[in-house]
Amino acid sequence: MSASSSTQVSQGSESVVDVRTALCLICDEESSIRHYLSLIMQGAGVDAQEFADGSAMRHVISEKTVDLVVLDIPMDVSDPVATINALAQNGFKGAVQLISARGTAMMEQVRQVGERAGLRLLPPLKKPLAIATVQKIVKDLKIGLPPAVAARIRLDEALANHWIEFWHQPKIDLRRKRLAGVEAFPRVRHPQYGVLMPETFMPGAQSPEIAKLAEFAIVSAISTQQQFSTLGLHLPVSINVDAAILSALPVVDIVRSVCTDIDAWPGLVIDIPEVQIASDIGLAVALAQKFSAIKIKLAIDDVGRAHAKLAKAEAAPFAEYKLDAMFVANCADDKINTPICKNVIGLAKRFGGSVVGNGLAKAADSLALQSMGGQFGQGPLLGQPMSKERFASLLRQRGATEERSQSAA
Repeated sequence: MSASSSTQVSQGSESVVDVRTALCLICDEESSIRHYLSLIMQGAGVDAQEFADGSAMRHVISEKTVDLVVLDIPMDVSDPVATINALAQNGFKGAVQLISARGTAMMEQVRQVGERAGLRLLPPLKKPLAIATVQKIVKDLKIGLPPAVAARIRLDEALANHWIEFWHQPKIDLRRKRLAGVEAFPRVRHPQYGVLMPETFMPGAQSPEIAKLAEFAIVSAISTQQQFSTLGLHLPVSINVDAAILSALPVVDIVRSVCTDIDAWPGLVIDIPEVQIASDIGLAVALAQKFSAIKIKLAIDDVGRAHAKLAKAEAAPFAEYKLDAMFVANCADDKINTPICKNVIGLAKRFGGSVVGNGLAKAADSLALQSMGGQFGQGPLLGQPMSKERFASLLRQRGATEERSQSAA
């Protein structure tokens, strides 16, 4: 059953809709591959559980309804063959995706075992897997989120009906390959149209409702951080607010009314578009000084077009310089984008800020940014935005996987 599918169970004259989120089990001895695939699955609306070996995964097969198993084939095929046999013995009805960095002969050997057992085997794939390849698997199996609906609603209507929620995209430390923070993006969960993107409710919005959305974003960020802290993670959250809205909003009062312990709070990062900062750097400096007491830092979003103007500033108290995705794309070898990225990274170093590559979609660009001195990255390569519940689920699963790995060691 797909994540958007439902079955109706009759109860007298009424019917109850039972919706189940699709589940994928990922078995690979490389933790980076497991985390990478899990992020893509979660971003596509599929729950994912990670396993370092088949023996741990085989205990779960009979306990849960699984839609997809991604199974790595190492040099020794005895473990994946045992997993294939366990799937067959449990009457597994989902799909099996074999992956490997080894030769095709070993994958073919395991594929033949699965075929004889009557399992549904997808065409084997060589690692590393492209994001688009994984997303196509989800789409073809119809187990992810339903397609976006072409709808238009008003922001004030969404706020009044409490339809707004925030989805979170991971920000990754490129060198350490660790989660370093999250960015929150508004979504609308409409009772008829489902989850809607900002382009369906932000156009035409007026300042009063945009200010309400910004206030809600701050309150939601603090709540999210409190939830993540119970999972042992103290992550800074980033939100996006226009400079004019931010300067008029009683940010200090909002934070102090919600956050009971400022000292223990990991803080908030507020992204302001580069074009607004470049036009009034003085305002940004004043806001940064005003917010420092409550651990709010400012970031410049979509940097690249006006970085030359920013370079002339005497002071630039920004925690992050978030490179525009259009300059991050192909920064590994593009004659225009590469020098722009290098210039922004040099600017950030001069003022003591860190650099975030927005929209990272290719491993080559991630490596190039890291070699230039960029510290962090966001984008489809590293994880799509996902609901808070799904993000928390991913964190719990990762923590459980790491505990199992440590126990095994």
